[in-house]
Amino acid sequence: MVVFKQKAACILLGLFLAQTIPARAQNGGPYSLTQLVDAATQHLPILLQKKALVNSAKAGVADARHSFLPSLNAIDELNVASANSLPGAYTSFGIIPSVSSSVRSQNNYQAATGDIAILYSQYDLINFGLRKATVQNAQAVVGIQQADMNMETYVVKQQISKLYFDILKNKYQLGVDAQNILRYVSIDTVIGALTKSGIRAGVDSSLAQAELSKARVSYNQRLGTLGQLTQQLAYLTGIPADQVTIDTAGRQYSVPDPTLSNTSSTPESNPLIAYYLKEKQYYQSEETLVKKSYLPKILLTGGAWGRGSSIDYNDQYKSLATGVGYQRFNYMVGLTFAYDLFDPVHRTPPPHRLRKRSRRQKAISGRSLYK
Repeated sequence: MVVFKQKAACILLGLFLAQTIPARAQNGGPYSLTQLVDAATQHLPILLQKKALVNSAKAGVADARHSFLPSLNAIDELNVASANSLPGAYTSFGIIPSVSSSVRSQNNYQAATGDIAILYSQYDLINFGLRKATVQNAQAVVGIQQADMNMETYVVKQQISKLYFDILKNKYQLGVDAQNILRYVSIDTVIGALTKSGIRAGVDSSLAQAELSKARVSYNQRLGTLGQLTQQLAYLTGIPADQVTIDTAGRQYSVPDPTLSNTSSTPESNPLIAYYLKEKQYYQSEETLVKKSYLPKILLTGGAWGRGSSIDYNDQYKSLATGVGYQRFNYMVGLTFAYDLFDPVHRTPPPHRLRKRSRRQKAISGRSLYK
């Protein structure tokens, strides 16, 4: 009986050593806190999503700058149609060169060919700060997305650190429980021998066995808690659970990252506060952009076009082939002042539109915090 209990104690001690000694053949050594944090930041899907949103917002800044480049449109059209016209004015939609012929007393439905090529360019010469406001709004989106990623990273690092020290504490406590089992096995062996010799009462043996069972239960519960914490750490870091072995020998537990310290007095140094500061800047830039979008614009426009037609200048129809090619050429350069006189009416939206806009902006800046 004594030999059996000693063997059981040796088996428990072996299990404890198997939990605490890292299996270097499997994972190449234990992981430090810094390595676990780096693994989580490179693996966790929520952080990868935030990083993609930051890259998307940076691309939006480039798109905002490019949106104010001059536009240059080239059009070429070859057609076969009739040509009947009357004197009078009309409102053009787009670029329509003037038509100054084919005015006659009656309709002529004879087909004629025409060839026209247009090159048109437009540039916002003066937009009273709209370009700057658009770029700053896009940069504010980058700021809020970057702050959102920093906040998520901060929370993940906090969670990794908590799991690390919980595992470390439970490993040390597991060693204490294993030593308690060894101690109660020895006590039970001694009391059992004294009981069998009649020196002590049988109740002492029962109490010793109860304490031994209690120590074993505590050991098993601690082992289960350790496995649960290891599974959580494996989920966050992407390291297989059977390979998650923390470094219990080192004492360098601090992560060399200023975002984990709260020694600075500036609010921007705290990722949880910096996010809301960036959100405030985004709303302010959005307000400025809306105001600038209702200001007038001065446009610089220019164009050139060439035309060909199978109808002669004296209204004589020639062969259809003569209309292929360009016979007349023109150019145009102008300044355009554009302003919607009803902009002051549209500048202040109704209250229900303001509420909808607020909900949309909250949806854009959606975030998830680990509880």
